[in-house]
Amino acid sequence: MSKFLTHRIYQRVMFLLVLVVIVVLTSYVRAQKAEREIEIEIGEPAVTPAMLTKLYDDAQALINAQKTTEAITKYKTFLTEHPKGTHVPQIYSWIGRAYVWQGEPKEGITQYEKIIAEYPDFAHMPSVLYEMYLAYAVAQEDGNASAKLQQLIDTYPNTHIAARARFIRGKRYYEQGAYQSAIEACNLVLTDIEDPDKNLLWRGIALYMKGESHRKLGQYDMAIQSLQQGSTATQAQQQSYAQQGISTENFDAAKAQIQRILGDTYRDAERYDEAVASYQQILSAYPNDYHTSLVLYSMAEALGEQGRTQEAIEAYQRLIARGPSDLTDQAQKQLALLNSVPGEKQEEDKGESVR
Repeated sequence: MSKFLTHRIYQRVMFLLVLVVIVVLTSYVRAQKAEREIEIEIGEPAVTPAMLTKLYDDAQALINAQKTTEAITKYKTFLTEHPKGTHVPQIYSWIGRAYVWQGEPKEGITQYEKIIAEYPDFAHMPSVLYEMYLAYAVAQEDGNASAKLQQLIDTYPNTHIAARARFIRGKRYYEQGAYQSAIEACNLVLTDIEDPDKNLLWRGIALYMKGESHRKLGQYDMAIQSLQQGSTATQAQQQSYAQQGISTENFDAAKAQIQRILGDTYRDAERYDEAVASYQQILSAYPNDYHTSLVLYSMAEALGEQGRTQEAIEAYQRLIARGPSDLTDQAQKQLALLNSVPGEKQEEDKGESVR
C-alpha cells in the first residue's frame, strides 16, 4: 500500500474519531441540560422576590388577625415546596417570629438556631440574634437574653441594630438598679447617635435614664444636666412628629415625667427654690396629668423644707381635693402634722402670757 493511500486512510479514521467524540459530548451536554430542566421543573421551582413578598404579606395578614398557627403553616408549606435557596433562612426567621408572637418562644428559638447552624453567613444575622434576644426575654430567660444581646454587640458592633442593642442593655441596667453601668451604657448610646436630629427619641430616653441614674447615685449636677438635655430632646422629637403628622399623644406625659424627676433632683440637692419652680411648671403645663398628685406631694415636701408651711398645707389640700389616690393617706397625715404646729405654738404663747 502506498504511503499516500495510508495517509488518506489515517486522516479519515481520525476524522471519524473526532466526529464520534463531538457527537458523544453533544449528547452528554444535552442529556445533562434536560436532566437539569426536569430537576428545576419538578424539584426546585425558582423563588422570586415577588413570591416572597406575597408570602410575607399573606402570612402577616394572618398574624394580624391573630391566626399565627395558620401563618406558620403557610410558611412551612412554602418551605416544603421550595426547600432550597437563599430564601430559606429568611423564612426560618419569619416562622421564629410568628412562634414568639404566638407565645411559644422556645419554638421560635429553635428556628433561629437552625439559621445559625445551617446558614452562618446569612446576611441578616444581626437581626436573628436580636430576635433571639427578644424570644429569650419573652421566655423570661434573662441570662440567655443578656448573652444574645452581648453577642450581637460584640460580633456586629457597627450595625444599627447593635446600637439598638446597646440602648436596650442600658435600659436593662437602669431597670435592675445597676446605675453606674446604666450611665456607661447610655453614654455609648449617645455616642452611637451620629445625627441627633434623626434619633431624638432614643436620645431623650437615654438622657433621662442617665440623669435618673446620676440622681440615684447622688451626682446631682450631672443629673440636672442630663435631664435638661433630655427634656430638650423630647420637646424637639414631639415637634418633629407633629410636623410629619405622627401622633404625639404620649409626649406630654414623657415631658412631665422628666420635669418631675428634675424637680426631685433639685429637692434632693436641697435647691428648694428650683425644685418648687420645676413642680409649678408641671402643674401649669399639665394640670391633669397622672403625675399631678405626686408632683403636689413632692412640692409640698419641698415647701415644708423651706419653712413655707402655709404653701405646703395648700399643696397637700390640692392633692386631697383631687380625690383618692395612693398618696391621699400620706398627704392627710402630713397635713395634720403641719396644722398642729400653729396650734402648738399658740398654746405656748398663751401659756407664756398667763405666766
